[in-house]
Amino acid sequence: MKLKNSCYGLAILATAGVVLLQSCASQAPRRIFVFPGLDTTTVALADSLARGVFLDWEKEQLAQRKADSAQALIQKSDELWAVLKADEGQQAVGQDTLTAIERYNQGVQSLNDIAAVESDASMSPDERQKAVRDALLRARSYLEEAIALNPFDEQTRFALSTIYEALAQRFLQDQYWGNAAEVLLMLIKMNGGQHVFYARLGECFANLNAWQESLKNYQQAEYVLRETAAMQVPENQPITDANVAAAIDSSALFLYVYYQMLGNMRLNHEDSAKVDFRRAAELAQNDRHRSLLRYHYQWANWDDWNLTASEMRDSLEVYSTREQYKRAADGYRVLLKTGNLRTRRARQEVKWRLANLEFSHLSLPDSAIVHMKQVMDFYRQDSAGMALAQADTLLQQYIDAYGVMCYNTGLAALEIPDREGALPYFLQSLSVDWVFEAKAHLEVAKLLLNDPNRALPYARQAYHLRQQLSGQEVEDTLRILVQALRRQRNFDEARTFQELLHEARQGNG
Repeated sequence: MKLKNSCYGLAILATAGVVLLQSCASQAPRRIFVFPGLDTTTVALADSLARGVFLDWEKEQLAQRKADSAQALIQKSDELWAVLKADEGQQAVGQDTLTAIERYNQGVQSLNDIAAVESDASMSPDERQKAVRDALLRARSYLEEAIALNPFDEQTRFALSTIYEALAQRFLQDQYWGNAAEVLLMLIKMNGGQHVFYARLGECFANLNAWQESLKNYQQAEYVLRETAAMQVPENQPITDANVAAAIDSSALFLYVYYQMLGNMRLNHEDSAKVDFRRAAELAQNDRHRSLLRYHYQWANWDDWNLTASEMRDSLEVYSTREQYKRAADGYRVLLKTGNLRTRRARQEVKWRLANLEFSHLSLPDSAIVHMKQVMDFYRQDSAGMALAQADTLLQQYIDAYGVMCYNTGLAALEIPDREGALPYFLQSLSVDWVFEAKAHLEVAKLLLNDPNRALPYARQAYHLRQQLSGQEVEDTLRILVQALRRQRNFDEARTFQELLHEARQGNG
């Protein structure tokens, strides 16, 4: 009875990022004499058995342009603020006063236009939204001109601050971060006692990648929130520390500290980020808050708060998703250089990610298997590694990746054909409990079929794990069992497996 070797790889392990061999096309014969990434004991066993048978450049440029635009907004707000802070000893000249009144009235008329727009049933929601925004912008233009002509009119100042707040709300809703930041900067200069304005401005700068400005405004939001808490104490209660603490909006306080933590993380301020994390943990109000902190803690602590390494890992993953595999792999190799990573656990993950790229996309299977063997040895031999293995959520993915790489390298050797080169890779894949190890047991049994005593244990284990096999592979396993048992003159058990083979054929037919 002649059995064909499997001529296909496994379409599995998407989570491990491994693309497996699929082709059965014949190739020029070659011999494999060295086996990278294999144990010497495995190679010796095979010889014995064989006697009988990785922030890219474009992203950095975009971030810089956004940061530059943020600085321009700050400068523009300062220029208008200089007008608002004009020497109060000066007086507006008569003509300027008249023009200022005219502009004020035009601004108010633009606000009145909003009421007419909102009651116009003939407009679509989008048309109405645009018309309201245009009216607000006209009102802003008139009132800013009025302020420039007469900086001392309190009524104009109040109307302008109202316009700024309305515009900020609309720009934030539409995610026009630059526009929102511009009006919020002026609103804060006119009314700096509202903590929420600083928080909204911090959000705008974060979306503009101006992280230092974002951090500064969230710090100001927290400061104003705490400093104005006494004003929130009910009039019928005394101003005590307890009452002031109770008057603070605890959810807002958590968010302001949380976003300070994020800002410090993005700026790679490790110590400050740790302090803010601890403060936020004490302020967390509910499971959602704690879940947010848990997520960012895992990110920051990937390599013991080596924030630069965490960001680099994320950037390299982006390169991989964009199919820039060589660039990603080069980056992972840089991370693996001495001094760039603090923890051995992070090094194993980087080796795994690099090995996936080498094996699946860069035609470097030998290097990939060597890297994965280093990962396996770390978890097998290192005492600290074994302790980490208990909580390492990626460990099974490492094991599966190593098993798949060895198995598919064995299949590649069979296609040459090089049975002696294939056997040690199949055996090495059986050194770990990977997700489809039954397939490797089957391939070893096929290679050793000329010696039933050696083939039988592998065939039995393949059948024991038959849920990992395809229907055809189960039939192949049963054929080996029948043939090996007949040659051992174990006819009763051979008949049992022959009956199972008959049932399997009917089921697959």
